[in-house]
Amino acid sequence: MKILICGAGYVGLANALMLSSKHQVSIYEIDKKRVSDISANDYSILDERNLEDLPIVNSNISVTDKNDSVNYDYVIIALPTDSTENGRLDVSNIIDFIGNHKKTQPNSIYIVKSTLPIGGSKKILDSVGEFIYAPEFLREGTAVHDAFYPSRIIIGGTNELALKASELLSKCVLNQPEIILTNYREAECIKLFSNTYLAMRIAFFNELDTFMMNENLDSRTIIHGMGLDDRIGLFYNNPSFGFGGYCLPKDTEEVINSLNTKLISQINNSNSYRIENIINHILKCGYKKIGVYKLSSKTGSKGIRNSSTIILIDALKKHGIEIYVYDPENQTINDWIRVESTKKLFEITDIVIANRIDDSIKKYKDKIFTRDIFSCN
Repeated sequence: MKILICGAGYVGLANALMLSSKHQVSIYEIDKKRVSDISANDYSILDERNLEDLPIVNSNISVTDKNDSVNYDYVIIALPTDSTENGRLDVSNIIDFIGNHKKTQPNSIYIVKSTLPIGGSKKILDSVGEFIYAPEFLREGTAVHDAFYPSRIIIGGTNELALKASELLSKCVLNQPEIILTNYREAECIKLFSNTYLAMRIAFFNELDTFMMNENLDSRTIIHGMGLDDRIGLFYNNPSFGFGGYCLPKDTEEVINSLNTKLISQINNSNSYRIENIINHILKCGYKKIGVYKLSSKTGSKGIRNSSTIILIDALKKHGIEIYVYDPENQTINDWIRVESTKKLFEITDIVIANRIDDSIKKYKDKIFTRDIFSCN
């Protein structure tokens, strides 16, 4: 099979590597640096290690920033669907891409992996005709592994094309996930409500931790005691400064702005409330020089989009606090004072805030402010 993937972000590149195990994959990407990196088999955008353990076939992968005239069996769209001013996800770039490519490749099967808003599939169907919606459930830092070992395969569309799409995806993965063939709207809901639930779970444990922090109670003991109930579980319960990243804030905002909800409508407000409480707690301590250990929301990730740590830094700077940042993965963000080593970071500051801690700074634990109780994501 010949497959074209539009977009070499987390979703597009992870799927390209997975599909390369059995097919010829071409990637269309307008970012020239990313094209150069992928051409050199440099997949560092994915923040992932141990890729050599997966059946990736580099010789089956090509990448270009120009449209070509090759006839592809499948065209996979992995373009961003960013939020508009009203909080809804925008599908116009997907419509434009499919519309343009169908003029020269009308016989290709089009699979959208981008996150669609509720009702977004109908807009695409009405504009450019038939396609398949196969939402992804990849995590930053483990995107390729998740592509090879998906938790489930969701296919929006119940016709013959949907069966072909499910066969394409299921034959390249290394496990045997459940495959759910459903209609477009239900597939949209599975994707959006999954991310909304994850955001809600993070917000819940962060609100719990805020109360415990303010009351001088031990969050670890309380969360562990709760988690022993297997309906709650000892997973995805580690407090943080607040959820961030590309997906959770915007997908939650989409649900809030497209549905009349009560609980869900407060999730993003809860996240803002959490960050405000962290800021107030730090300000009460009277620190003048604060260090920041890495900007990302997750251990092992370089992603800093909607990072709660950056929101925290900007707020603290407004109060006249000197901010020093150590983050070798993100060297060109804002105008903060940067330091070149963790040793220096701890030497010149009163306290160091870290959304997540790792082995390299555990020896400085007496000088770290974190809500990372369980040392996990």
